[in-house]
Amino acid sequence: MIPVLICPVLNRFDLLERLLRSVDIPVEQVLIVDNSCSGYTVPPDIALPVGYIRPLTGIGYGGAINQGIMQTAPARWWMWASNDVEFHPGHLQTVAERMDVATSPTIITGGFTWAALNDLCLDAVGLVDEWSFFPIYYDDNDYHRRCDLAGVNWVEDWANGSNHGDGKHPGSMVINSDADIKRKNNGSFVENHQRYLEKWGGIPGQEVYETPWNSGLPLWYTRPEIRARARRMW
Repeated sequence: MIPVLICPVLNRFDLLERLLRSVDIPVEQVLIVDNSCSGYTVPPDIALPVGYIRPLTGIGYGGAINQGIMQTAPARWWMWASNDVEFHPGHLQTVAERMDVATSPTIITGGFTWAALNDLCLDAVGLVDEWSFFPIYYDDNDYHRRCDLAGVNWVEDWANGSNHGDGKHPGSMVINSDADIKRKNNGSFVENHQRYLEKWGGIPGQEVYETPWNSGLPLWYTRPEIRARARRMW
C-alpha cells in the first residue's frame, strides 16, 4: 500500500486521470494539488480516496510536493507523480515493497517525474527547494545533489515501470500542451539554471560547493526570495 500519493496538476486533466487509473495497488490518501486553481474534481469512476489542496495561485512542482508531505506528516513514507506519468501494471507494488523495508534514508525515483521517499531522507536533506527553483526545473538536480552529499540511498528507476508523456512527444506534456506556459518556462528555466550555478558552483555533475552557496549551512537551507518567486510565476 502507498501511504500518500501526491499529484501536482496544472493542466491536462485527461493525463491526470490516466495516471490515477494506472494506480493498481491500494493508496491510503491521494492528494491532488490543483495548481490550475480551477476547482477540478476527478471523475466518480476513479475509486481512490482523493483529497485536494487548492492554492490561490500555482505553487509550483516542488511547492506541491512539499505541501502534500506537510499535510500528511504522520505518513510512513510519501510518493508523488507528475500528471503526465503512467505506471505499468505491477510496478507500484515493487516500489511499495522496497519503501516498506527501507531502514536508511531512501528515495526511489523515475527522473523526479515520480518519486517515493521516507522520513529519514527528509531528515537528512529537507524538502524540495521551492524558493530557489520555482516553479520547476533544477529542483530535481538540487535534490539529487543534496542526497548525494548526505549519503542518501538514491535509487534511479527511470527505465522501469512507467511512461512519461503521451508516447508521441518528448518532454513535459504540461509545458508542451500550452504555448503560454512554454513561453514562461523558457524564461524561468534560464533563470533557474543560473541559480543552480550560484547555489552549487557548477552545472549538474560538476558541482564544487558541498554546502548551499558555499555557506557552511545545512543541506536543507534555502533562501526565501519573494520578488524572485513573483518574477517566475507562470
